[in-house]
Amino acid sequence: MRSILNLSFGSAVFNLLVIISFTALLAGQVLFLDWRPLTRDSFFYSLSIGVFIYLSWDGVVQHYEAAILLALYIVYVLVMKFNKHLMGCLGSCQQSCR
Repeated sequence: MRSILNLSFGSAVFNLLVIISFTALLAGQVLFLDWRPLTRDSFFYSLSIGVFIYLSWDGVVQHYEAAILLALYIVYVLVMKFNKHLMGCLGSCQQSCR
């Protein structure tokens, strides 16, 4: 059971690092990153890993547990649909905190 979780988590981290590394390597210029998309994606990544570990702790994933993971993905897709509005709200929150 733990080996499955380790493989899933390890491969996801490796893929993220390789994609980010090659993006920076092939960009040919300095990339300036905004905190808002990084925060959004880190939140959803942490949430999905946490829920996956919780649901698969017993070694069996039931149909309703798979539906929960699918629902989380649908929530992420909806957040991405309204991403421009969300980034604007986060930007205005940042301006008001200064």
